[in-house]
Amino acid sequence: MRYLITLKPLTPFFFGGSVTFGKLGDKENSTYLVKSRLFPQQTAILGMIRKEYLIQNNLLTKKVN
Repeated sequence: MRYLITLKPLTPFFFGGSVTFGKLGDKENSTYLVKSRLFPQQTAILGMIRKEYLIQNNLLTKKVN
């Protein structure tokens, strides 16, 4: 069985990447321009699906045990 899941961002998004701001004080390898990945990692997608499933089935509560 296959499912097609389409994601539509409601606000600007950022999916981390391998290019980072660099280490503090490293002027040669640091940058202020960091690019987002085009797609999220698989674990992020699975987490979103899991959370939505729990919400729709009233299994997600804000109570702390």
